[in-house]
Amino acid sequence: MESFGVRKVSPDHYLMKLNQMIDWRGIEKRLEGLYPSPEGRPSYPPLMLFKALLLAQFYDLSDPELEEQVQDRLSFQKFLGLSISEDVPDETTYCRFRDRLNQAGMFEKLFRKVNNQLENRGLLLKQGSIVDASLIESRNRDSDPEGRWANRKKGPTFGYKMHVSCDPEDQLIQEVELTPANVNDTKVMEDLLPAEVEKVYGDKAYDSFKRRYQFKEKGIFYGILKRASRHHPLTEVEKRRNRRFSKIRSAVERVFAHLKNIYGFREVRYRGLVRNKGHCFLLAMAYNMGRALKLLEAT
Repeated sequence: MESFGVRKVSPDHYLMKLNQMIDWRGIEKRLEGLYPSPEGRPSYPPLMLFKALLLAQFYDLSDPELEEQVQDRLSFQKFLGLSISEDVPDETTYCRFRDRLNQAGMFEKLFRKVNNQLENRGLLLKQGSIVDASLIESRNRDSDPEGRWANRKKGPTFGYKMHVSCDPEDQLIQEVELTPANVNDTKVMEDLLPAEVEKVYGDKAYDSFKRRYQFKEKGIFYGILKRASRHHPLTEVEKRRNRRFSKIRSAVERVFAHLKNIYGFREVRYRGLVRNKGHCFLLAMAYNMGRALKLLEAT
């Protein structure tokens, strides 16, 4: 909006509200650890560059598009703390900074930092978890040494598999993992569960007699859909149980729908497991921030 010739951004703008919701000081302190000495420091504050990478997730932007949009959009500049007269980072700056974060394993650390903030706000409950996985295609079939083939209904797919656990109540992402596409969902399930989890939901891919026994021994509610075997078809009671838990489990599908349809994560952007895993944590942070803002506004 305009006011006496001075361009302003409404405090009700999504990015302005997000800026107020997150405590950036702890994140900034964590990022400063990337540069223990003045040498090698970027020409722009690390926090500003990190927030720019978040913008790229919110609006599904490539590095060149991010450079252009930061140059043109006042709301982006306000979110980053840039004045109109300051130069904006170029696309190579974002690329180098992202590589630095990946080399330091920083995306995962920042994801946990953000989630700790959400927990302190009374969000991201960990008593229950829904686990699921989704194939993410890679078009770099000839140059990606860590992508693998996997079969699905519409045919073979080359790439990776993103595994997540989310809160059944708030649909916030609790944990993230990325594997080559041929890794079985069930192999990483335990790594996705919070230590204090009390209830776990998932589709039939996660069901096994061993897991049922382990959950019972630990006192964890088993909300995983049961699958029939050749000699043990599901009873009517088990079918009704599956239908009931399927409604709860379906919440995680909305998480993946948001990542794919809003953030454009239908295929990986980079080559190799490390870079793409870092991107998954960045996407999860962006998703959780946006989701948390919506939840807080609804209270």
